[in-house]
Amino acid sequence: SGLVPSHWWAKRVPWMTRQAGRFFLLVLAGLRAPRSVDAEEDCWIGDFTEDRCCDTARQGPKGDVACWSEGYSYETCCGRPYSSDRSVLAARPALRPRTPASHVGIAEEMPFARSGDRESFTDVSRRCWRSGYNFVYCCTRARPGGNPECWSGGNFTYEKCCRPPVPPSAANFFEDVNCERGATAEGWQKLRDDLVNTVELASLGRLAQKRPDPADLRWHLRRKLREQDGECPIGVFATRLALVLLCLSTTKASECDATWSVAAKAMRAGAASIVQWTSTTWPVLELLLHLTRSIAAPDPDCEEKRDDVDWPLLHAESRDIARGLSGAVMLELAGHPRNVDQFSGPCEAGHEWNAVVRWNMCARTEVRCVKSSTALLDWKLLHASQSGEDLRRWAARAGEWNLPLWQIELLSGTTRHHYSLGLSLAELQAIGVAGPSEASGCVDMNAESDQVGEMPFLMETTSHSVDRCRAGCASSAAIGNEMWAFAGVIPQLSASTDRFCLCALAGARLLPLRANCSATAGLVPVYGIPEQRSPATLLGELTVRGGPDVVARPVLSAAAHSVESLDAGTVFASMVFGHMVKYLDQFSKHIQRLGIPNVVLYVLDDDAESTCQALAQSRGFPKFCLRGYQRTALQKYEVVLAYLLLGRDVFWFDFDSIWLKNPVPVLQDILGDRRPFPADPALADAMGVPRASQADVLTAVDVDSVNNAMNAFFWIRSTEETREWLPFFLNLGFHRPHAPDQL
Repeated sequence: SGLVPSHWWAKRVPWMTRQAGRFFLLVLAGLRAPRSVDAEEDCWIGDFTEDRCCDTARQGPKGDVACWSEGYSYETCCGRPYSSDRSVLAARPALRPRTPASHVGIAEEMPFARSGDRESFTDVSRRCWRSGYNFVYCCTRARPGGNPECWSGGNFTYEKCCRPPVPPSAANFFEDVNCERGATAEGWQKLRDDLVNTVELASLGRLAQKRPDPADLRWHLRRKLREQDGECPIGVFATRLALVLLCLSTTKASECDATWSVAAKAMRAGAASIVQWTSTTWPVLELLLHLTRSIAAPDPDCEEKRDDVDWPLLHAESRDIARGLSGAVMLELAGHPRNVDQFSGPCEAGHEWNAVVRWNMCARTEVRCVKSSTALLDWKLLHASQSGEDLRRWAARAGEWNLPLWQIELLSGTTRHHYSLGLSLAELQAIGVAGPSEASGCVDMNAESDQVGEMPFLMETTSHSVDRCRAGCASSAAIGNEMWAFAGVIPQLSASTDRFCLCALAGARLLPLRANCSATAGLVPVYGIPEQRSPATLLGELTVRGGPDVVARPVLSAAAHSVESLDAGTVFASMVFGHMVKYLDQFSKHIQRLGIPNVVLYVLDDDAESTCQALAQSRGFPKFCLRGYQRTALQKYEVVLAYLLLGRDVFWFDFDSIWLKNPVPVLQDILGDRRPFPADPALADAMGVPRASQADVLTAVDVDSVNNAMNAFFWIRSTEETREWLPFFLNLGFHRPHAPDQL
């Protein structure tokens, strides 16, 4: 099957239509991370010049962020390493056997680059699609081997440009930002509840009244934090913020210096991310709201007009969020000079407020705009975390501009999920995106030098380091393209040394775990890299008597048991919860009248579940009610993935879709010949297999777009490729909670 390049969606192809009901055959696979690029050849075109894009003096630490998109970054084009993206960890080709001088870097922008002779998806897109050539024009199936006008041999062939590889599921890093998985989750969630209660007390003015005594709350939170096991950077930082707030409520400000310093250290350890602050279930912004207000102080640099920016006007607007933005402020923001140094110029909190407002304006339509805003805000947070005094100074100026309140009010509305997948750790392990929690053994780095490889751990945060290394090793390969079986973290011998991940092949000798399994003895604990199970294996595991109970894997287990009651053919899945439940009765009657088969409803609350089950018992429709446990934009892809992993093709349709006819005959007509066909589309075409029947994904063009694939309804064939691709797509949305979830 062919592939759609990552840049293809953004290109406006004139001959595509706006017909929302017309299906386009999109055979999709995964995206991968960029390799090092030849900047002179690949990066600079038109207005995108090295002088403009790499100018750190005027544009900030990553140059002009407007220059960067998927596959193009400051690191790959300007050649100066810098990393602020905590959502990914990947290795560039190739990860070599362990020697002091041979290792690979870590890609910042996109995960998943496999080494050996296989290029990453983004590599292919950047190399092949330029000078007017694009995927649609060149990889057409109108004739075997695509459009011959595109191919000149060498790097430009149908095979090299139209068939990039699919990322393995284990390469997806679904970071447990909220600390909701594993054996330590219960303790962290109780601590989070305590912080929510602390915010409520502050909101009611109880802390100022010393009811209860803030000193008692400080003691309680410190004790609870000491009791927690495992990693939870956002939880530690939120607790440290609460302790600063309580300290200021009980003692003189000068006596809280150490508390500020500890909070800054917690922030540096992996919690300096504005996207995480706005999307986590921990009350970080709420705590900052009370903390910054209590120490707010004016910034003299914001008291007069500078660099053609009317800072007094903007500051006055920031003081009253209830009235909204005035016309004068909107005009001021629209005319904000591009040449102003937002990273180190005067009135820093004003620049942050400006970034928050711009983020809210464009979050629903332009992902690049969000990226530029988050780059600025994260840069400010990074500097604020350098010391307790830096954090206190930043908080005072943020309070003067009401920054946390604007972030709560404006950015929370653009959040599509809160890092909660609605799948348990056991379910993530079953689908091959999470590995075992316990180490498999120890590897002797010196004795097994031909079986291991190193990867520098260049991420600014070291949180969840084992899972990051596991994703990095899974996305790489040893010399000979053999995939790694184990991953671990090589401990630092000193604070000044770099951190490295260790990747080990299946042939590496594992020693029993011991207390002295450390780098000082040349031993590193390693963890297994999971592999996605086959549908037959997974179905058997989930339905066998005496196997893992439904409590551990509720969604997957219920889906597996539903397969027995479903007819052969495509599963039609939809989702309902909340106020939409009142339409479930009419929905059921209409879908049943049209004769749409195998309908599974993903019900996300108690009311939806009880109503669905009552209809299923009285009418025999829907066919099955599958209970879900979160209510976010990610849920639709999870129910689709569940049935794909069980070997069933899936047709997803939004609950508010209005069907005029049964789509089954149309599907059968589109798919046509379902006989087995070769993987090479050129051979399939030569054999006369209809092109439509070769598709892995069917989708439509969005009604208000020229070429944007909609996700209101789509069909996916269950193949090894799509079962690997959909977790990757889900991972993209997971790490971009403010981005639209359209394909």
